[in-house]
Order: sequence, then structure tokens, then C-alpha cells
Amino acid sequence: MVTITLPEELPVNETLELLRQGRQMGIAARMVVVNQVPAMLLHASDRPLLEILQRESEEALARLALAAQGQLDGLDHARNRSSGCAAWRAPAWWSSGPAPDPRT
Repeated sequence: MVTITLPEELPVNETLELLRQGRQMGIAARMVVVNQVPAMLLHASDRPLLEILQRESEEALARLALAAQGQLDGLDHARNRSSGCAAWRAPAWWSSGPAPDPRT
């Protein structure tokens, strides 16, 4: 079985339940795919450079720096909104290679 989930609490919990029920039925979980994982192209430490580029660069580069700052602001906002969510820890087998065969 290959399952697909999103990096959010409810879809992950539903996936874990599906995997548990699959094991009970003798269906091996071969892979879990997590869609819509945001790429971290920028880091908060890039802000000072982006501010300099915005102030001192040509118009096109300044617009690019402003857009990048907007991306960082959006990531900060998303992190702040999700900080109240319950912490979730993946089972050890989730990230350590193929899922175990439930029949063993």
C-alpha cells in the first residue's frame, strides 16, 4: 500500500489510522508520500540582505527582494498560526527506510 498525506495534523492522523488498519488486514505499507511540503528557499537570516537589496538596488532587483521578504513574512505567519497545533512525532520506521512488513 502507498499512502499519500499532507503535512498537517488531521491528514497525518488519518494516514496513521489507515496504516494501522492495513496492518491488521495484512496489507504491507510500502511508502508514505507527503504532498505540499513547503520548500524553505529563504531563511530569516536573509532578511538584512533583502533589506539592503531593496534599498540600494535597481528597480527590478528591489522588487525581487521585496517579493522575497513577503515570502518570509508569509512563512512567519504560517508558523505562528500553526504553533498552537499539537506536536506530532512520526514513528521511527517512517523516516528510516521502507515500512516494516505487518505480517512479521
